[in-house]
Amino acid sequence: MTGLIMEEYLRWLDNKMRGEGRKVLLLLDNFSGHELGVQLVGGLEGLNNVRIEWLPPNTTSHWQPLDQGIIASFKLQYRRFWVHYMLQTYEKDKDPNKTVNLLKTIQWSRAAWEGLSAEMIQRCWWKYTIFKKLEPQDKAQDKIQADEYADREDLQAIIARLPYIQNPLPVDEFINPPQERIVEDEDSDIFEQVVERYGVSEDDIVDMAEDGVVQEEDISVFKAIEALETLKLFEIQQ
Repeated sequence: MTGLIMEEYLRWLDNKMRGEGRKVLLLLDNFSGHELGVQLVGGLEGLNNVRIEWLPPNTTSHWQPLDQGIIASFKLQYRRFWVHYMLQTYEKDKDPNKTVNLLKTIQWSRAAWEGLSAEMIQRCWWKYTIFKKLEPQDKAQDKIQADEYADREDLQAIIARLPYIQNPLPVDEFINPPQERIVEDEDSDIFEQVVERYGVSEDDIVDMAEDGVVQEEDISVFKAIEALETLKLFEIQQ
């Protein structure tokens, strides 16, 4: 997140909290983009409804709730959508790498985030230690961990069903592959690292076209309305 985007987010959050009549505490790590964004809004006390505090340096992986399991759970749900899609596509004798598109990944990301339970997020805040975990909640935590274990077992079973894969990765390595751990969030050049690793050049686009990447047909407004009417009629008939 660049400094300008961070500034825009902070001002949006401050306006939203003012509209709701609330005052909140926002904890940030010392990523350079965060620091620049805070400077652009006038420093730690530059906002009226949002109080900003810095986490101690180099403690993100220990203090940030997202790093205590939320990110891993999100990746688990997202990877399940991807593997299900791969399986369905292979069954149609098609290559999922050539049929998947940005829209599908956005839909999977949204569904994966909505699939995270409030209890799981709360457990990550317990691990973060900003909230004290109460004894009666231990059973709920055990249930959440059991559910996560079952999800991982289910994902591993689906991966094993994929054709053309002789030595499938362990599920933990599939969810969090080593190449995704190379970027360090304390590095001031994180933006350049991400662009270098995941950016697509014009040559790559040409190569993809030559490889026969399937381009989905543009849907006209007329076809979309017709499909909605059909779906509406189906719902009424049910």
